[in-house]
Amino acid sequence: IQIHSDGVSYFNGGSVGIGRTIPSTKLVIQGVYDASATPSAVYGNAANKGLEIICEKNGAWPIGYTYGIDFGAVASLDGTSHYKIAAIYSAVESVPHQVAGQLKFYTTTGASGSTLEERMIIKADGNVGIGTTDPGAYKLNVNGTAKLGALTGTTATFSGDVKAAQFYTNSDWTSRSGGINIGNQGLTTG
Repeated sequence: IQIHSDGVSYFNGGSVGIGRTIPSTKLVIQGVYDASATPSAVYGNAANKGLEIICEKNGAWPIGYTYGIDFGAVASLDGTSHYKIAAIYSAVESVPHQVAGQLKFYTTTGASGSTLEERMIIKADGNVGIGTTDPGAYKLNVNGTAKLGALTGTTATFSGDVKAAQFYTNSDWTSRSGGINIGNQGLTTG
């Protein structure tokens, strides 16, 4: 064990238990926490919900700064060089009064020379983008092909090639495949 207050610290071998005397994996954090149904307060140290990752910065947080968790793989025992294969980062979205945050999810294809690419984002307002870095005003914005088991609501916007659809209007189910046109004249198919 090497612990330095002003440098690199490490454990060489074994597992680490924080609050647990016999860790079952490489790192186990166990303890009494606030088991209420509400999330921790935005500011301060009022609740203990388990694990916090905090990045310190002396001064204001610029928009776009990220920090988080990297997942990696190494090809040899005790190897120091590793490949990042996925990541989850939080990012500063805006700084009006308190820092507004977002979560970004990254993966890599594994091809030679590939890098981590953003695959999904959850913005501060709760809007989700998959295959796009900005979902805009949509609660869910998917850039690419998507398969939905069910779509409910009073309005929907489709673009591209709609293979088949089923609509419920005037107490009757209407199934159509091929071209679909819904306009002022009702439902027609091509």
